[in-house]
Amino acid sequence: MIVPVNQSNVYAAAVVHSISWQASHRAFCSPVFTAMHSPEHQASYLLKKMDNGSSVFMLLDPMPVGIVSLTESLIEDLYVLPDDQGKGYGTALLQYAIAHCRDLPTLWILENNASARAFYLKTGFRATGRRNMITHGLDEIEFALPVRYRTASAADIELLVQSRLDTLRAVNHLDAAYSFGAEFTAAVRRFFLDGDHETVLAMDGDRVVGCATLCFMELMPTFSHPTGLRAHLMNVHTDSSRRREGIAYQMVSMLIDSAWKRGVTEISLDATESGRPLYQKLGFVASQEGMTLEKQQWDAWASILK
Repeated sequence: MIVPVNQSNVYAAAVVHSISWQASHRAFCSPVFTAMHSPEHQASYLLKKMDNGSSVFMLLDPMPVGIVSLTESLIEDLYVLPDDQGKGYGTALLQYAIAHCRDLPTLWILENNASARAFYLKTGFRATGRRNMITHGLDEIEFALPVRYRTASAADIELLVQSRLDTLRAVNHLDAAYSFGAEFTAAVRRFFLDGDHETVLAMDGDRVVGCATLCFMELMPTFSHPTGLRAHLMNVHTDSSRRREGIAYQMVSMLIDSAWKRGVTEISLDATESGRPLYQKLGFVASQEGMTLEKQQWDAWASILK
C-alpha cells in the first residue's frame, strides 16, 4: 500500500529516509555528515519539501519500507530500507511516482551511484546530458523517461486501431504485413469508439511503443462483488525494441489504479507464459474458478448432438 505522507506519519517516513540515506551515502560521506541525517533532521527536511509544494509518498507492507517524493515531474528521495531491497518496493514506488507526474518524469542521481544508475536504466530512464556539480570531483546526472503515458481518447482512434492490430500480429505470430479484413478492423474501431474501456498508450514522441486496455463489465451484483463492476485486461503489448523497460508494468499499474477508483472489485485476464511474471509481480494469482463456452466449441458439439 502506498499512502501520502502528512503531519501524522511524517516521522515514520523520516525514519525510512534516515536509515536508507545513511546506508547509501556512508561510503563517500564523512561519519559526522552522515550522522547528521537523523530521523528528526529528515522529518524537518520532508516537512519543508511538502510546505514548498512537493508530495511525499510512503510504501507500507505492512510497516513503512520505502518513500519517494514528487515535485511536479521531478522524482526525488526514492529510498527503500536496506533489508527490504530487492523485493520490488523501489519499482512500485517509482512507477507510482511516474503515474503522478504532470510532464516528462525526470530525476537526478550521483554519478558514482552505480546501483541507482543500473536501476533507472533498467526501468527506461536515459541520461539527458545535464549535470550539476555537488562537490569538486562529484557531479549528479539528470535522467529522464523518454516514454510518456496517457489515457487514450476518441481523438486517438487511428493510433488505437493500429496498436490493436499490431498487438494481434505479435501475439499470434503473424507477419508484420498481415492484413486484417475490413469487417474485423471495423469491429475494432467500433469497440474503441463505443465500448466501455480505458486504454493507456505509451508514447515515445509521436510513436506508440506500448498499449494496454481494460474492458469494463457490469454484471449482476454478488456477495463477493457487491458493485457488480468487473474488468478484463487485454491488449497489453510493448514494442519489441522497448521491452524490459517497465513499460507494461507502468501501463497495467495505471489501469489497476483506475479500476479500483471506479468501483471495480475484480480484474481478470488471459496471460501468456511470457506475461505471467509481470502479472504475478502486480499481484494477480491463477484462478480455476468458472467454466467457459465458446461459440466455435458449441457449434462442434451441437453437430455431434444432432
